Amino acid sequence: MAKKHLAAVPMEDLLKEVKKRQEQLPRLQKKRARLAANLEKLDREIAALAGSSRLRRGRPRGRGAAKVRRTRRAKNKMSLAEALVSVMKESRAPITAPAAAEAVKKAGYKSKAAKFRKIVALTLAKDKKRFKRVTRGKYALA
Repeated sequence: MAKKHLAAVPMEDLLKEVKKRQEQLPRLQKKRARLAANLEKLDREIAALAGSSRLRRGRPRGRGAAKVRRTRRAKNKMSLAEALVSVMKESRAPITAPAAAEAVKKAGYKSKAAKFRKIVALTLAKDKKRFKRVTRGKYALA
C-alpha cells in the first residue's frame, strides 16, 4: 500500500483517525496501570527472595555496570625514560622495546600496566632527546 501524503488526506478522514485514537487512549492507560502494578508486585517478590532491602530500577549508577577496583600506582625512584637510559647505557647495542621493557623491570622498575611493553615503545618513540631510532623497532641512546 502506497503512503498518502498528509495534505492529500481529506480533513474528514483525519478527524475520524484522531477520534479513533482518542477512544483507544483510556483502554491503553488502564492496561499500562495494570501492568505497572503487576511489575511492582514482581519486584517485591524478587526483593523478598533475594534479601534486598531496596529495589533498584534502571541502569546501574556510575560509568560501568560493575565497580572497578583500583590499585595504587607503583612508585619508582626514577621516571621510565631515566630507567631506559640507564639500561641502554649498560647494553650499548640498539635494543627493541620488548627487550627494553624486560630489562627495565629486571633493573627494579615497578609497573602494574597490562601493556607495559607498549608504554616502553611509546616512550622510546616519543622522547627524541634521549633516544633515536636505529632501525625498525630498535632504539639506541641519542
